[in-house]
Amino acid sequence: MRRHRFGLDHPSVLRLAGLGFGIAASAANHGNTPLAVYLSKLLGNDWAWLTAGLLSALPARTWTTAVQRCLAFLLPAVLGYYVSDLAAGTYAGGDMGVVTDVIGYLVIGSITAAGLSLIVVTIHKGGVRGLLASLAVPAYIAHTAFTTRPLVPHDPVMQRVCGIVGYTAVATLLLIVLWGAWRAAQARAGDVGRREAHGEAEFGSL
Repeated sequence: MRRHRFGLDHPSVLRLAGLGFGIAASAANHGNTPLAVYLSKLLGNDWAWLTAGLLSALPARTWTTAVQRCLAFLLPAVLGYYVSDLAAGTYAGGDMGVVTDVIGYLVIGSITAAGLSLIVVTIHKGGVRGLLASLAVPAYIAHTAFTTRPLVPHDPVMQRVCGIVGYTAVATLLLIVLWGAWRAAQARAGDVGRREAHGEAEFGSL
């Protein structure tokens, strides 16, 4: 009998993780503790959803697999978020509002999954395009955080979260650039070594 492997990258694990992520994001919006307030600002913005979606798709090597993995996370996250909101009484005026929101964000999640999967496939191809693709999401997050920060002078918590997220994204960008430079240097060193070995072999055969 063939055994099916059930690891951390299994689609069911992604679905459960997405569901938990969505419920946590919604619950933070309804919390009154200082931690809940910070988590609400962190998880309730697109930078958290983009990062989680990208990480869920990153192990995939093809666009189709990446989309499947990303959807396995994002769609349950949307459902978990709005079911939790509904349970908390956010849609006390009726259920049609939540249905409209769920459908809208399921469509947005699907489009986002397609875009993130294209980024993931380009990253795995390597080279300059792969490096640029790996910079796309952290660059967007840094830009969003630093442009949002001055727009919320009345919200010191959001300002601090924007600072943390923005500087973390900048640090990520620097690490990606340094990693890319190191890999390029290693590749050049390997090419030089192979050419020298080939030259010595030809010289020895004379």
